[in-house]
Amino acid sequence: MPIADIRQVAQDDFCCMTDQPNPYGERATRMRELAPAFVADLHLYPTEEGGRELPMYLGFCCPCFVEKVGPKAGIEGWANPPTGHSACPLLGDSPMHPGETRRVGFVSLSDESVEALVSAGRFYLWDGHFVAEAKVVTG
Repeated sequence: MPIADIRQVAQDDFCCMTDQPNPYGERATRMRELAPAFVADLHLYPTEEGGRELPMYLGFCCPCFVEKVGPKAGIEGWANPPTGHSACPLLGDSPMHPGETRRVGFVSLSDESVEALVSAGRFYLWDGHFVAEAKVVTG
């Protein structure tokens, strides 16, 4: 699928929550058609260690960083914010719960993000704070 189509999938209903079991609705349905740009072992931090309280579903997208440095309170607190890269894990039909590790494909909104994340080998997912990390296994 061309990058422009991937961008549209990620932007459609970006913050829309529905009554469906997967809160990302149409975006999740369309993401099932995407081929991964790379594969990584994704580990969601347990809630008690600062991870998310709720599981991730197919359709979840977030900024990713190649360094785990950040402000104490939100992205606005960074004096010199690091470069964020777009990435969406392809989680399939099963939600991924805090504390879980899973090998998943990732899609991105840009070739530059794919190159940066794959080159780094490890990156960190940001959802208001760092909630997960991923180790690239194939690029």
